[in-house]
Amino acid sequence: MLARPQAGTLVAVAADCDPGTVPIGGGLSNLVANPQDTSRVHLLDSGPTATGWHSNATVISTFSNGGTLEVVVTVFCVEAP
Repeated sequence: MLARPQAGTLVAVAADCDPGTVPIGGGLSNLVANPQDTSRVHLLDSGPTATGWHSNATVISTFSNGGTLEVVVTVFCVEAP
């Protein structure tokens, strides 16, 4: 969790599948403590890797006092063929 992230902060997150499985989908959730901060973070990209899922987001405006950002990446995996 980032406490009051500043403008220009890049958040890069990734999740890997368990061995023997491959990614079939995934995504990113930005969780903010203060609803006023929702529009202050933008998704840059999100997509599969050979072993999981990655996402990048950026803070475009400094969060409010006491504001926090938690970025959660999710990957859905199935057994490899």
